[in-house]
Amino acid sequence: MRAVEKKPGMLGTAESAGGWHNLPEGMPNPCPVKILECGPGIQEILVEGAGRLWMVPHWLVDCGFEFFVAGKWVHESDPRILKRLSQAVNTRTPGFSTDFRKMAEKILTRNRAALRGLV
Repeated sequence: MRAVEKKPGMLGTAESAGGWHNLPEGMPNPCPVKILECGPGIQEILVEGAGRLWMVPHWLVDCGFEFFVAGKWVHESDPRILKRLSQAVNTRTPGFSTDFRKMAEKILTRNRAALRGLV
């Protein structure tokens, strides 16, 4: 599993990670955002959210994940991924950590419409 490479125009969610890793003061937490500017080696990216522009550390913006399946990276919305994540969460398949289960639930929640077609 790896984070999707962020690019201008992508939609995501900005969310504080606690400690020193917080969103700018006044920004809702979590906050749906659109990435306006980003690039390799840039620590803070320009996003639009809650009707304003914000500079946010790139690691606080979640645009989804990709999984390695059959020799290539596929987006989390792929039906094979959603089905497997759903099975792992619903059946409490052994071998998955609590953190992985939380991440799987988050992925399933944001892909709920696609998941309906699999059930």
